[in-house]
Amino acid sequence: MISFHFCRQPEIKFRPKAVGHVSEDCFDYSPNNPKSTSGSGLLGTGARGPAAGQPEAADEDGRFTGIARPSNVVEVKSESGQGSHSAPFPRALVEFFVKAFSDAGDIVFDPFLGSGTTMAAAQVLDRIGYGMEISPAYCDVILRRMANLAGAEPVLAETGEQMAAVATARGVPGEQLDNPRLRDARRIQHHGPAPFYGSRKAS
Repeated sequence: MISFHFCRQPEIKFRPKAVGHVSEDCFDYSPNNPKSTSGSGLLGTGARGPAAGQPEAADEDGRFTGIARPSNVVEVKSESGQGSHSAPFPRALVEFFVKAFSDAGDIVFDPFLGSGTTMAAAQVLDRIGYGMEISPAYCDVILRRMANLAGAEPVLAETGEQMAAVATARGVPGEQLDNPRLRDARRIQHHGPAPFYGSRKAS
């Protein structure tokens, strides 16, 4: 996942407390903090903070209960049920970055929406979600997903028609609204490795 933070001023928003967690193993920085001998760059065992390097200091000295800042590794469960998308992001992953780098009411933009995970995260976190998606079928998936989250039926801006009426007028069966594989056979032609929903012969 690649995340870009666009900002008009030199300072960017970073909200580590929004993605931190309470820990009994917090400590202050000290150049004397123990270092692992494995070469991993991780901290070793022993006293930390002001107690680090002090004679007769116990291993637990220098630790206190506080907010643990996030590391550069984010662990979340995988997700595979968003409209048969080939690479769906778990919403928890997107929510982590949305909470860490924005505030309620901010705009969150995703130029490659896919199954709409970023827009869904923006909705549940009170941000304003914008995005683009080239696949008409995945646009349907996004609209249905957002309708379920927001409790409002999507409408076509040009005419005010609801999504189901537009699909019917365009000859799209209702079951295809949630299954892009049924719709994208001729629209998505990936000529590299998977995903590849079209026939192998270009049409």
